[in-house]
Amino acid sequence: VLDTMAELLQQLPPRLEADETEARAKRARDPLSLCLVQELRRANRVLRHVRLSLDDATGALEGTTALSDETAKTIQSISTAQVPASWRKVSHASHQPLGAWFLDLLARVEQLERWKDGGHLASVWISGLFNAPGLLLAIRQDIARDKGWLPLEQVRTSVVVTGSGWDDQAEEVSSQVLIYGMFMEGARWDGTEEVLTSQILNAPRPRFPVCRVGAIRVGDVDPSMKSGALVYDCPVYASPSRRGGPCFSLPLPSFEAPSKWHAAAAALLLSL
Repeated sequence: VLDTMAELLQQLPPRLEADETEARAKRARDPLSLCLVQELRRANRVLRHVRLSLDDATGALEGTTALSDETAKTIQSISTAQVPASWRKVSHASHQPLGAWFLDLLARVEQLERWKDGGHLASVWISGLFNAPGLLLAIRQDIARDKGWLPLEQVRTSVVVTGSGWDDQAEEVSSQVLIYGMFMEGARWDGTEEVLTSQILNAPRPRFPVCRVGAIRVGDVDPSMKSGALVYDCPVYASPSRRGGPCFSLPLPSFEAPSKWHAAAAALLLSL
């Protein structure tokens, strides 16, 4: 167990520098930059908690610090390759074992580093955000401010499913953001017809294609919606358990009535 904890501590990234990003975001009042600041704060909270937890557990096993109940639970979880409950509480919804969870955390931090250093991410691994709905809200705010659409309650999310795979992302479009990292359950995407269609029985949950997210005013016709298609307001859940309800929803085109997808419990998942 000590070797495992030493390895985790060695790989754990340092605190993400957020002060400069926060000052810049406050000056510009840029919604996407403010979204990044919130993500950096959350990531730093997780990193700090995990580091302190590992330090306490290491000290307890080496006999240099007292063994508290929480530290004992942390040691027990790590010894069975499970994520300690206190780590899950401050981090993100996940059913992954410890190794996969930790690699996921490293990937989340790496994405935030690229976002912070580059000032902008044209393509976002949305499943790697601690507050995914916050990104969609920031996109609506950014577009609404640019176009003078007020109040914000009269602005809704629009989506174009590009058909591109996660590793073959579509061309960036001004004022829109590409998102990827979701899986579909209860339906699948028909790339030929560009609409939802029935899932293949006993097939694994498919990766959902890269989506281009923008915003339009409530009541306006969505120019990106396929002609003749109906709209299914597809819920997006953090995990297959669907606990806590949907994080947000995305309007997806379908030639079938939305009632079919409600009956099939069709949804997008941020993790498996």
